[in-house]
Amino acid sequence: MSMQITPCSPTPRLAIDRNDQEGVKDARDFLGDLLQAIGIADPDVLYTAKLIVTELVTNAIKHTETADIVLRAYVAEDGRPTIEVDDDSNVRPVVRPITLDSFSGRGLALIDEIAACWGWALLDGGGKTVWAVLDLVVP
Repeated sequence: MSMQITPCSPTPRLAIDRNDQEGVKDARDFLGDLLQAIGIADPDVLYTAKLIVTELVTNAIKHTETADIVLRAYVAEDGRPTIEVDDDSNVRPVVRPITLDSFSGRGLALIDEIAACWGWALLDGGGKTVWAVLDLVVP
């Protein structure tokens, strides 16, 4: 996958079929390609971004009935890359405490630690967007 990003480009987006076994991988690849297209090549930053998108997309698959999950990524006005995932649920995402015996439910706690910030917003017509901002500014 390759992409060219220009100031006039629409916000890059990817629709992910919840039943596609490659959906989460496709989301990671899409985000990695996008970040590289805007000049981000640091392996640690790419790893962190891919970890964030993995958790956001996995949560949408696991905790909603959304047929097509929508992933968007862009550089916000403040220069920080932002990742957004839409799903059809109006349920607020909640950070669960991490315990020694927890084998799942740690995704948002992880995002809370590695993203500059994250949050969510209800969408007009139902559903929500969960977003996270990377802790770097694109030159």
